[in-house]
Amino acid sequence: MLKRLLFLFFLAMPAWAGELPFEVFRMLSVGMDKGEVLLRAGPPDMREDIESAEGGKIGERWYWIPERKGQWLTVITFCRNKVCNIERTRP
Repeated sequence: MLKRLLFLFFLAMPAWAGELPFEVFRMLSVGMDKGEVLLRAGPPDMREDIESAEGGKIGERWYWIPERKGQWLTVITFCRNKVCNIERTRP
């Protein structure tokens, strides 16, 4: 039963890549953890570690990169595994 529920859970997860739909973007907020973001937005197109001057990891940036001109680039920054900044721009 548990395997079936997990399968259905992952089947229902968003599978898009590229531009994050506005309906999803507006459900994201500062303070969410990585799991909440993954559940709502799906996996990012790219991840980048943020390092201190000494070289230690202090955060992470996740990118949802648009596929076409005129679409929105979404960048979510995590500090201590929580969302600390959300950006949405047209490149």
